[in-house]
Amino acid sequence: MQSVSSDGLAGSPHARFFNVPAAAFVLHVMLNGTQDLVIGGIPAPYPMPNYANVLNDVPQIVDVLTFVRAGWNNSVPAVGAADVAKSRKAAQAARKAVLSAKALAFSKQASSQQ
Repeated sequence: MQSVSSDGLAGSPHARFFNVPAAAFVLHVMLNGTQDLVIGGIPAPYPMPNYANVLNDVPQIVDVLTFVRAGWNNSVPAVGAADVAKSRKAAQAARKAVLSAKALAFSKQASSQQ
């Protein structure tokens, strides 16, 4: 476990979000939340809500995530509007796939009960 220095989150991989260039991880969390977050086998008491329908891409999500990632003297690239759009598109595709799988499972279950 990494300890946090006296400078708070300066240099922390948690603040840099593992220095993912396109900020994919932090974008996913911002847009989709962490409803099922489990840390060390213990469910998080305060999962992060999703902000996909609350904040707009530019400037809100771009500005917030750029600030959070670059804060505490961490040198990481800014989050761009294209990064947010790509993450939104991936999240929508994943939700569609999950809904399709659930619909298919429901359909199969209904057919087997007839």
